[in-house]
Amino acid sequence: MGHQERYQTQECSIDQLQPELQQLANQYLESGDRILVCLTTKSEGFDKGFLGEQFQSVDFSASICTQNRAIHVSHSFSVNDNQWKDKAESVELSTIESITEDFQSNGREYLDWYIVKLTGRGNQPSTYLFHSSQVSRKFANVVRDAIAQAKSRIQGSASPHSVEDRIRTLKQLRQDGLITEAQFQQKIQEVVNQL
Repeated sequence: MGHQERYQTQECSIDQLQPELQQLANQYLESGDRILVCLTTKSEGFDKGFLGEQFQSVDFSASICTQNRAIHVSHSFSVNDNQWKDKAESVELSTIESITEDFQSNGREYLDWYIVKLTGRGNQPSTYLFHSSQVSRKFANVVRDAIAQAKSRIQGSASPHSVEDRIRTLKQLRQDGLITEAQFQQKIQEVVNQL
């Protein structure tokens, strides 16, 4: 007797998500976004009594990481509330300062949660829940790799300070007659393209 849950988590593509989850996720996706990982979970809650199981709730959720952001969406139904509720949130990878992994157990394996928290500058932590340590670890590792790649792209591009220095140098070269106006304009365009 008591509450029980059944759950299933699997890796999928955006197109394989339940339509409501797909719609929620699309508000954060931009054309050209590369999906690094998409994990979907279905959780069903039951109360088990002498007369069998009685449905209580269902939750469809997805955790997604692109090259720019982490996204969590959910579509849930509770018998007690008798309504569907949607939730969607996103955090930019460039703002994430820490990733923590945690485990929460209620003493029964089917109620265990593996938690990944993404904390960014000035933001409340975004919490991603999984029923499997392997899935949780995979999501955290993909996010860590994506953050490292995003930081290397940012460091590889020209910083505003170096842009100012390059423009100042180009102006001086043009003023000294070492480059023509056409060469100056071409070099300025190259600097702008690196931003």
